[in-house]
Amino acid sequence: MKLLYNLKYCTFAIVKNEINTKLTIQNRLNMQNKVGTNAGLVWQALNGDGKAVEVKDLKKQTKLTDKEIYAAFGWLLREGKISVEEKGKEVFASLI
Repeated sequence: MKLLYNLKYCTFAIVKNEINTKLTIQNRLNMQNKVGTNAGLVWQALNGDGKAVEVKDLKKQTKLTDKEIYAAFGWLLREGKISVEEKGKEVFASLI
């Protein structure tokens, strides 16, 4: 009886772990899609006159949060599409 219970528990644990793994992969893919979409919004906002744009202005144009802006910066920096520069307390981004 105890062996049967343990077997059921192990089977349940394996199934639960597989479901958690699938959810984790799905969450990661959703996050990648969201960051990629936000990177596109930031790129479009920067694709104007070629000047460096301050983060607070990007936030107004794109309606993204600080976290979303900086995640998009990471995406675009990794692709070599933007440069980010800090001047005093302000952060500016521009297309390369």
